[in-house]
Amino acid sequence: MAGLIDYSQLIPVFPLPNVVLFPKAVVPLHVFEPRYRTMMADALRGNRLIAISLLRDDFESLYHTLEAPIHAVACVGAVLKCEELCGGRYNLLLRGIERAEILHEDAEKSYRRGRLKPIHPIPPAPNVECQLFSALRQLVNSPSLRPIAETANWKAIFDCGNLPLSDVSDLLAYSVLETCCEKQRFLAEACVRKRACLLIKTLEAIGDRLERKQESRMRQGWPPPCCDN
Repeated sequence: MAGLIDYSQLIPVFPLPNVVLFPKAVVPLHVFEPRYRTMMADALRGNRLIAISLLRDDFESLYHTLEAPIHAVACVGAVLKCEELCGGRYNLLLRGIERAEILHEDAEKSYRRGRLKPIHPIPPAPNVECQLFSALRQLVNSPSLRPIAETANWKAIFDCGNLPLSDVSDLLAYSVLETCCEKQRFLAEACVRKRACLLIKTLEAIGDRLERKQESRMRQGWPPPCCDN
């Protein structure tokens, strides 16, 4: 669907303080502000596309304006499902399609619209992609990460057909990365090899942390309680 986005048209830009959308990921949103209710109505009448952009630090004083600082790299998403509520509010599911850079914005509407250009993934060589793909799969199936991988459904990502490393990394990172700053840095990286390497380091760190916690619990439980004779 990425190739079907008409970048010659202005795309609504939805700036949020705590959401970073990745390609292939799905995020639930509740739209209640009047300007964004207008944005939703326009998007639903049109191509159902909305770009999610993370607000930068110190945005609060300008939040209700069109000048609140945002990150230039956003993710264009398509409305998968939408429910209009009383008062014109909306609940929706937005699925990420493609990274894009906001080149400039239009100020004719009450909400933000931008002229965007796609950021295409830069794939590694085929042998490197296979190595990175295998490394991610092995980590997800490692003893230290297996419990959380099963709970978070990470393993299912590798069973979604022939997804390229770029998509697998994005889907994993959306669940694995904890902060919006980490997610924004990941979103802004076009090089798939760098993205995968960053994700591998993050998963290794999580695994090490879980192993230390398990060792700590085992030490606290030893020696076992014994009776006094």
